[in-house]
Amino acid sequence: MSKSIHAKGKHSKGSLIHDNATEILVIAVKPAAEVKESVLKNASAFPFDRDEIHKRIILEVQTGKGKIIDNEKEVVGYPYIIPVYRKFDENE
Repeated sequence: MSKSIHAKGKHSKGSLIHDNATEILVIAVKPAAEVKESVLKNASAFPFDRDEIHKRIILEVQTGKGKIIDNEKEVVGYPYIIPVYRKFDENE
């Protein structure tokens, strides 16, 4: 079961909010046993749309087969990403 810590304003003890922030920061505190699963579930910029590299890394962590590499060629290499360009729109 998760607890939430709410902090608002510059005088809150343990607050992680900048002095001029207008939003409330909510930190869900999880039991240690749930942390690894939660991190793996939510890791990467888009956890709902992971690419093959992210999927491989998550699987290696889950199975305990991951290791620190010295060179990207030790795995699948550095991916080539097709650049995407669009015209700047100052009204967006």
